[in-house]
Amino acid sequence: MIIALIIVIPMNRITDVSSYAEILKILIKIKYIWTFQKLRIKKIIYCYPDAHHASRLVHSAVLHTNILIKNLLTEFGRLVIAIRPAYILVENVPGLKGRGEAVFKKFIDQLSINGYMFAYRVVNAKDYGVPQNRKRLVIVASRLFQPIIPEGLYGKDKLPYRTVRDAIAHYPPIEAGGVDNTFYNHSSSTLSPLNMARIEATPHSGGDRRAWPGNLVLACHNDHDGHTDVYGRMFWDQVSPALTARCYSLSNGRYGHPEQNRAISLREAAALQSFPDDYIFYGNTMSVGRQIGNAVPVKLAEELARYIVHMSRNAQLEMY
Repeated sequence: MIIALIIVIPMNRITDVSSYAEILKILIKIKYIWTFQKLRIKKIIYCYPDAHHASRLVHSAVLHTNILIKNLLTEFGRLVIAIRPAYILVENVPGLKGRGEAVFKKFIDQLSINGYMFAYRVVNAKDYGVPQNRKRLVIVASRLFQPIIPEGLYGKDKLPYRTVRDAIAHYPPIEAGGVDNTFYNHSSSTLSPLNMARIEATPHSGGDRRAWPGNLVLACHNDHDGHTDVYGRMFWDQVSPALTARCYSLSNGRYGHPEQNRAISLREAAALQSFPDDYIFYGNTMSVGRQIGNAVPVKLAEELARYIVHMSRNAQLEMY
């Protein structure tokens, strides 16, 4: 028996939003519905494009236009109704509940009308053992029990947050543009001479561009005190900032290594998403960066899955 149907839509293979909806429409044709029911699929885990991909298609930093949300979340709702899995797990950017409120509410109403109990809220991945400050909207739904969104085990009066040091201090030093094959994907981007001078002038563990001499400051930052994370170094003993698809680039956020003169490597970025060291990413730097930056943090996904399995057992659902 298949326990879970995992739908992962690869953005780098599709360039038009309507194509996503077509994938979901195809899945709910009669012959597929029959097949899914015969296989007795019990869970759907739905992964669709993140804010970075949405911005490429609808020219926005968050999911907020009818073009993307209607074609994806609405079609996913149709798939849920057709297959009627026992459990549903959706994870995405908090903006899905904000500017996409109408479509989000329609999806929630669909769940309710079709006999699903559900819970949703914005969580922070750092509360679940991910060494990263990453807020996500999580929806858990079930036909068998009233779910909640489980609390994380990390934070105030709990286990201490996992830090950048905990995640990446064990990797061998490398230079900008260097590779160390001791660990898979432990490679960093090259830096121009100017950007090398900038990172060299940035204080270790949390330093930023405010420490630079005037000749290194970008023209757009003159008389501008904001956006100090850009070109900054991560703090050793704090969680990292939220990673994006450009997390390997020094100029795209606080993605500088805490003390080495380079941006974090792809392997270090993966560790900050809580991927294990033996997980291998394939593709060029841009492709791997996209895979890492847009991934659901592993530890967050693991805790949500543990909760669903625990509750399914409590509901005396036969698991195979």
